[in-house]
Amino acid sequence: MLARNIIKSLIFIILVVVLSAALGWRFWSPPPAAAEQRIPSTRVGLAVVKKQPYTYYLEAIGKLEAQRQVLVSAEVSGKVVDIDFESGDEVKAGQVLLKLNDAPEQGELVRLKGEYESAKAQFARVQELAKTGAESRRAFDSARAQYDAAKGDMERMQAQIAQRHIRAPFAGTLGIRQAHLGQYLQAGSAVATLTDPGLLRVNFTLAERDGSQVQLGQTVQAKVDAWGDVTFAGKIVAVDPQINQSHTINVQAVITDTQKRLRPGMYARVSVTLPQTAELLIPETAITYNAYGESVFSVYTDETGVQKVKRESIKVGERRDGWAVVDKGLTEGVQVVTSGQLKLHDGVAVEGVPDTIALKLSGLEK
Repeated sequence: MLARNIIKSLIFIILVVVLSAALGWRFWSPPPAAAEQRIPSTRVGLAVVKKQPYTYYLEAIGKLEAQRQVLVSAEVSGKVVDIDFESGDEVKAGQVLLKLNDAPEQGELVRLKGEYESAKAQFARVQELAKTGAESRRAFDSARAQYDAAKGDMERMQAQIAQRHIRAPFAGTLGIRQAHLGQYLQAGSAVATLTDPGLLRVNFTLAERDGSQVQLGQTVQAKVDAWGDVTFAGKIVAVDPQINQSHTINVQAVITDTQKRLRPGMYARVSVTLPQTAELLIPETAITYNAYGESVFSVYTDETGVQKVKRESIKVGERRDGWAVVDKGLTEGVQVVTSGQLKLHDGVAVEGVPDTIALKLSGLEK
């Protein structure tokens, strides 16, 4: 009887254990659909690292000057008796700008012309007689000397009168007039500036280490504050063969300004165009920063075919117009994240979406 009760108790315990296990499995095991469910991918912008043509520039600050510019001044002293220009006038080469009093010189010129004509006639007579032997060689030489002296005196006086007629040495634009009617000008006194603004030169310096990259005929671009982002093109026409004491090289370029917007004396930001090279480029928005430097999130595909990201350290070179040159850390063809990096860390699954910034940089945005 005791044995039968023990067997019944064991059977009851076994049934309780089996029933408890069945109920536990029913209520505590996850449903099949939930077990197989994946974490949603993070939507990010992507760009492909490509090797593209890239142009480097040498940057410098230069100063503009006209290829022809001069301060017109008086060669001799005298009183201003006539002014034939106004400030800002356009003048032609050789045009008379100002006259100084030349009355005494004009009177002296009349006398010297008379002596010249007399000496000329006397020399002509002696010359004819010398051909027939009627005059000696000595008389011929004396008449010729008198003729030459009279001619020289007359031409000297004509030159002195010409000095009192101040002319424009070349065609151009006059500056502010600095002389007035009736004023007595000393020799060397300024009358006005004269500038030919059609062709300008820009003088600038480059570091000694850049000397091997500069040569005649290279293209330059210049910008001035007065015209904002307007670019003026030019070419290098001279490179100083000597290095100066500050270990820089003096360079000169010619800039054509047909609209005459530039003015001599302006400071200009000059960019010397270097030959194109092939560089790995990525959008600047792909770069993130931390205590260890610059990095990007690159995309890879795991063994299940899911796109994930990992952080990679890179070394960035020059940056311009939204692009960055990758010197080290990436290879061509790799995809990098350009937007949405704040939600990422190593191993996060991602889904690429169109990146409007990258499309705009590439010129593909409609």
